[in-house]
This record gives sequence, structure tokens and C-alpha cells, in this order.
Amino acid sequence: MDSIRHACAVLTIVGYPPVLVFWLLVHPFVGFWRAVGPGLTYTVTLAVMAGVGVALYGFRDNILATEYGARGPLMALSAVAMGLSAAIEVACRRKLDAATLVGVPELTASGGADRLLQDGVYARVRHPRYVSGAFGVIALALFTNYLAVYIIAAVYFPVIHLVTVLEEQELADRFGEEYRRYARRVPRFIPRRRRPVE
Repeated sequence: MDSIRHACAVLTIVGYPPVLVFWLLVHPFVGFWRAVGPGLTYTVTLAVMAGVGVALYGFRDNILATEYGARGPLMALSAVAMGLSAAIEVACRRKLDAATLVGVPELTASGGADRLLQDGVYARVRHPRYVSGAFGVIALALFTNYLAVYIIAAVYFPVIHLVTVLEEQELADRFGEEYRRYARRVPRFIPRRRRPVE
């Protein structure tokens, strides 16, 4: 079990930070990336992501020096969080094609899709994939029980909030009043018990 926890911790430290770096590179500079096109954008950003991942992997022993051992109750909570993450991700994938999953619409010259998703899981929260990612990183932190993974989980929240704010500015530019109405009706991350009347 310790080797599985360690492998999951390594995958987390080399996986989550590069993905966050990708969105921090794309969203603040989306106009620039649209001008250069998806091909060059992915070439540059994937190279940066790979560099970050390789650097973190090179220091993995130092990064993962503090661990707290396997704990049954934490693993049980981890299973619940991972189940929630998987369920939300499955609901998202019912609505998104492969290109949208990796951000191609944000990078096209036209500004992407001509339809704002507002049904399915997107009728409950505006950013279900980020919610899925949050449950996923929490699950990994609880399962691995490494200090570094808890730090990554803690850093995920402010970074993804920043990414969300930047993404919402872009969506408001792309969809105008339709997005603003949607944003008033549907919460960012936490579903409401009752839907407000428009």
C-alpha cells in the first residue's frame, strides 16, 4: 500500500501543477494565443508544462519527504471524494467533446463554440470540471497522506479561483448578456438547493 500511495503522490505532484500552469498561461493571454493559433499555443504551453513536470519529478524525493502513513479513515474519505470527482467528470463528458475538454474553443480565432452550455451538470454549477478537480485533489491528498499533496490541494483553490475569474471574463466577452444571465442564475461551484427565478 505504501508504494501505491507514493506512486499516487508522485503522479499528483507532476500532474496537477503543470495543468494549473497551462490555464495560468492561457487565460490571461487568450487574445495573444488566439492570434498565434492552437498549434503554436499547445507546442509552447505543453513544453512549459513538461518542463515543470520534469523539474518536480527530479525533486520528488525532497518534495515528498514528509508523509504521515496510511490511515483507514482518510482512505475512506478519499474514496468518497474520488467517487464524487468521477461522477462529476462523467456528467461533464456527456456535454463536452474532446476539443472542448482540452480548451481548443478558447484558442480559436473566432473565440470558440457558438453555444453556451447551460444544461445537464452545467445547469447546476458553471464550472463543474474545476469542482471535479477539487474533489480529485482532495481525494489524492487524503489517500496519499503526504504533506506536499496537501499543499498542492490547498494551492489548487486560490489558483483555480483566479483561472475561473479570467475564464468568466472571456465567456462574458464571447457570449455577452446570455452569459451574464447564466452567471446570475447558476452558481460557480456550489449548487443551490433551489434554483432562483429569472
